[in-house]
Amino acid sequence: MKYLFAIGAVAAMCCAQAQAIDLAPSVSIGTTGFGAHVAMPLTQKLDVRVGANLFDYDYSGKRGSVDYNFQIKLRTVDLLLDLYPLQNGFRVTGGAIYNNNHVDAIGTPSVAGTYVLNGHTYSAADAGSINGRIDFRRFAPYLGIGWGSRPSAKGWSVNADVGAMFQGGARVSVDNSGCNLPGTMCATLQSDIQAEAASLHDKIDSYNIYPVVRLGAVYRF
Repeated sequence: MKYLFAIGAVAAMCCAQAQAIDLAPSVSIGTTGFGAHVAMPLTQKLDVRVGANLFDYDYSGKRGSVDYNFQIKLRTVDLLLDLYPLQNGFRVTGGAIYNNNHVDAIGTPSVAGTYVLNGHTYSAADAGSINGRIDFRRFAPYLGIGWGSRPSAKGWSVNADVGAMFQGGARVSVDNSGCNLPGTMCATLQSDIQAEAASLHDKIDSYNIYPVVRLGAVYRF
């Protein structure tokens, strides 16, 4: 809920300035989360659009032999150029996205209180906590198409974006804390955890393109 207030605050600030200059604030929802943007014309057919997107989502699932609680956190900032080649709302969009999307993964023991790591079984009391993180490169190119009226068209309208954020391969890290085993066994545990991290990386490394689909509302003063 706090992120909805943040998006609303950004939209309100944009609206406060929109009458002074030719701006078009908008709010949206889609695969990048809840968003707030503002567009400004540069030429007769070209706009610049900037904004931010936020969303949190938790779910539990199994990856490899380990159960995790995944905390998905969408955090992106867009800097986009919208080209309107025709005399209608169709646009071609390109730009760059600051990509702070990431997933925090918290290992959860089985009902027997154990982890199975790289084929070896460890007591959760001995192995301690297992935590991971999945993220991608910070700056990602964006290319897409969409629909939206120009800032010169006053009043309410609907806009849409369909495109791709080229985020590159996933970066995966998995570690543990609080190992209560003898030193050599803790070293073996760490080796098994790194093997688990490599397995997790292999399962998600192909997700190097993030699909962007957004639907929003714009008010042009």
